[in-house]
Amino acid sequence: SDLTMPNLSPPLLSLSRLRCHVLLRIVLMLCLSGGAPLASAQTTLEDAERGIALNNHGHALAAQGRYAQAQQYYQQALPDLTASDARTQRNRAATLNNLGVALAQQGQLTAAAAAFDEAWTLRQQVLGTAAAPTLLSRHNLAVVLIGLQRDAEACTHMQAAWQGRLQLLGPQHADTQLSRGFIERLPACQNPQ
Repeated sequence: SDLTMPNLSPPLLSLSRLRCHVLLRIVLMLCLSGGAPLASAQTTLEDAERGIALNNHGHALAAQGRYAQAQQYYQQALPDLTASDARTQRNRAATLNNLGVALAQQGQLTAAAAAFDEAWTLRQQVLGTAAAPTLLSRHNLAVVLIGLQRDAEACTHMQAAWQGRLQLLGPQHADTQLSRGFIERLPACQNPQ
């Protein structure tokens, strides 16, 4: 699950309305394993399998809008997703991203920012800086930073997410356009200080 916002009409939104929309109109976008819950592959790591199952349960609850319950499952999954293999670390990053969505949906933006930041950092290490999930976590972090009124920091992250998406997905992709839309509406991106 990843955090994003539906397309907004550029001339109709002031920054204060954009902030309100960020908080009120955050939607859940499926991105795990091509839009599905975490996939379980054969492994001898029972803990990782349990973590994946807990994440998947949380994912199902989040899809129903039951974010407080989903949050509990994501938090229970994280201690089981600590093995150092790449597969477990990818699943940990996805679970952190899901946790960020659940927290943001409940208005817990500071905690959501921490979850997105950890997901982004981990995805950089495991997938690289230009991978779509890495860029998505960076975009999500930027969206939450806007809600926290940390506009300069949000602009830095959003511009990097947009540039990466532009190169990876192309200018017409919905995710690229979404990041660009945020940049166009955020004064910190227009008037750097």
